[in-house]
Amino acid sequence: MLLQTFERLALAGCLGQRLAALGELELVALEVLPRGLVGALGALQVGLPRQHFGGAAHHAGGVDLSRARAREPGGGGLDLVLAAAMADHRAGEFLLGGVFATLTQSANPLEAESERGSVHGPLLGGALPPLSAGGHLSELQSGRAGWEDARAMRGWIATATVLALVASFGVTSALGKRPSDKPAPACAIPDVTTPRDPANPLALPTSPTAGDPLAGAHFFVDGPRHGEAAGAIAQMLGMSPMSFPNSYSWGQFQTTYGSMFNPQEQALAKIADQEETQNISLYAEGGGPGAIFGQTQKILCDNAAADPNPVTVPVLSTFFVYPHGQFCPALSALQGWQGTFVSDVDQMAEAVGYKRAVIFEEIDSIGTSSCLHGKALKLWLHDLSWESQRFSHLPHAVVYQEAGYSDANGPLWTAKRLWQAGVSQIEGFYTNGTHFAWSTKEIKWAEKISTDLFRMSHHQYQAHFVVNTAQNGQGPKLNPHPVTQGIENLCNPPGRGLGRMPTGDVDPTYDGYTFKGLDGFMWTGVPGRSHNSNCPGGPWQAAGVFDPRFALELAQNANQKLGPGFPSEPY
Repeated sequence: MLLQTFERLALAGCLGQRLAALGELELVALEVLPRGLVGALGALQVGLPRQHFGGAAHHAGGVDLSRARAREPGGGGLDLVLAAAMADHRAGEFLLGGVFATLTQSANPLEAESERGSVHGPLLGGALPPLSAGGHLSELQSGRAGWEDARAMRGWIATATVLALVASFGVTSALGKRPSDKPAPACAIPDVTTPRDPANPLALPTSPTAGDPLAGAHFFVDGPRHGEAAGAIAQMLGMSPMSFPNSYSWGQFQTTYGSMFNPQEQALAKIADQEETQNISLYAEGGGPGAIFGQTQKILCDNAAADPNPVTVPVLSTFFVYPHGQFCPALSALQGWQGTFVSDVDQMAEAVGYKRAVIFEEIDSIGTSSCLHGKALKLWLHDLSWESQRFSHLPHAVVYQEAGYSDANGPLWTAKRLWQAGVSQIEGFYTNGTHFAWSTKEIKWAEKISTDLFRMSHHQYQAHFVVNTAQNGQGPKLNPHPVTQGIENLCNPPGRGLGRMPTGDVDPTYDGYTFKGLDGFMWTGVPGRSHNSNCPGGPWQAAGVFDPRFALELAQNANQKLGPGFPSEPY
């Protein structure tokens, strides 16, 4: 995260007041790795489009950040803290000390009042000598007394540094490389340096021509170390997935060991061959400060090395809005979850940054929202809208809200919910996330939703959609008593199969069909993730955990069939 252009700058606590004037300084970067940072410190964020500080006044001889705008509670990742190297070493020591002192003394805006001051400030053992009224380093007290003040600060600089490290801030100063310094490893999914092109938001080598931003995209295929199906196959062959490096691709694994695959492993390879959606959830890395940023960055920069395609597009899904994972939450639970939710979304957005990504938001969030009412429903939809708004600012992300399923809610009801959830801020919505409904039924239902949204927007917004085909190749298993049991059996039902292979090339489809508004068939979750541990025919893995037995049945019944009346195309 070495600072190369001042387009973004995260400032902790009152750091802006300490570093108000930088006009006479030679600027370099101070890298702050964000693990543990967001939850531990409050944050201000100031945009830096070249010469200007967003929300702050610019002054000759320095920059006043005292009126910098506070960001949403919980912050996002603290990407970068500014440091400076001056010709005079002691002045540099003074300013760098101010950085660390501010980091360690800042209070968390979500921290209980009784906790504030219990770890921060008191351990420093002394107050920071003030800058001038204008905050200009050039106006520091000169002469022997001034420099004695600077020397006196060395003790608390060291203390502040220790505190920063204890707080899990990996800090690297660029005040001069030492022989032991190593450059930061390259991120597998690089930042895109070109501005967003609305016709080609993923910055694909060949720009889509039919209004489908996913057309021509190569989606991330995971390797044996982290891939669910690839790792399961490795285990079946007696190998530990963790024995492979991040960069070991599925293609390499298949070339080397494919001749050893038995029929079951060959079946699971149908899943390993395809894109694998990466779920970023509130449980990532055990939760806690910086966990979402860390997990997202790990996936994008480390795990993604498993796919050697130079323009790989990662597919991400989110699970943040549910308080402690609770479906149909009460108003009080939602209200108490706001800080965590905002922080989680913001951390993920910070980690994605300028990278390519397809994002499927909050599984089941609209499909199951009929259980919410009144203020709880209003807050729920507001949260979904805020998440879409936050992701809509990612320059090279294509984002879809969850819309539910054709066999649960009507299209007009769904369109109203999506409209209230701010779907018009993003590309559109996805369907069939946890159901097994036929693709053709989902498409017809989604087309009606898109038409209703077009009308609601006074013909200003045309929503596109994606259909999840991870487990609908044999259609749904219908319950005998739909009124009491629901239309579909959703609990790891037997006889189901993989559906259409994931692709953004659907205009037309490989077999010649064209569906208005369809951006792609995707596997919005990894096929084979269990729906519950207590489903009939168990024991099964817990909900959301990959179960090789369920995955194997889906793979053995794989079929590209779109729906009733369409050709059966097993694979």
